[in-house]
Amino acid sequence: MLVGHHFTSSFPNDKTDFDGAKAPQIRKGETTESAVVSLLGPPHGAYRYPLIADKDARASVYLFEQAKGTAFSLKFYRQILVVQYDGAGVVKDVEYSAAGER
Repeated sequence: MLVGHHFTSSFPNDKTDFDGAKAPQIRKGETTESAVVSLLGPPHGAYRYPLIADKDARASVYLFEQAKGTAFSLKFYRQILVVQYDGAGVVKDVEYSAAGER
């Protein structure tokens, strides 16, 4: 059974970079799924239990990963936003993290 998928790309035609600074605008119990899509665009993937803790929720995933530099000085960057929704499509939980150097 498939419990999740995500897609990441830095190519201009299908890049998955998103503005992580907008994550605090997503509020638990208030923001709807359509409002999240309006804010960040369509998600790059989806998760269900056990990739998220709540067995009854579903989540949208925004993911961007980048590696750049030379073989001797590679720099990696990753940001991920997982937004969980309840059955009515209202945000139940938000997890954002970013690591590395752009």
